[in-house]
Amino acid sequence: MAEFIASLLLLFQIEMGHAAYYSEGRMEQTVVIRQAGWTAYPLPRELPPVHDFIATDDCGEVGRQVWLFRPGQGFSRALIADCCNELAGDCDRMRGRGIIAEIGHNTAVRWGALGLGPEDIDIAIIRSRQ
Repeated sequence: MAEFIASLLLLFQIEMGHAAYYSEGRMEQTVVIRQAGWTAYPLPRELPPVHDFIATDDCGEVGRQVWLFRPGQGFSRALIADCCNELAGDCDRMRGRGIIAEIGHNTAVRWGALGLGPEDIDIAIIRSRQ
């Protein structure tokens, strides 16, 4: 079993922390803007089938697919659709609070997380190393 776990850790990067969430409609607006090519980090018109859109602190990850895990909610496939604003200090504020992602409003509703603070929304992001 230990060899199996070691193999998984070689294949995947697991980041654990907290999540905040976007207001209703904001993530969807962000996706539309990125698909229109109005940003330095665009998204394609055809998006892969995912359950969730998230924002992380790395703009270079926009368009990357990852897995989210939330205790009691299981796994869901997500697309990194947005990133924090480094120049405005948003990334430092997120990191300082242990926030590793911002989830869309629909995900927060599905998870029963509306009204919770980030310290109450534990998640893991699982990224393929390949």
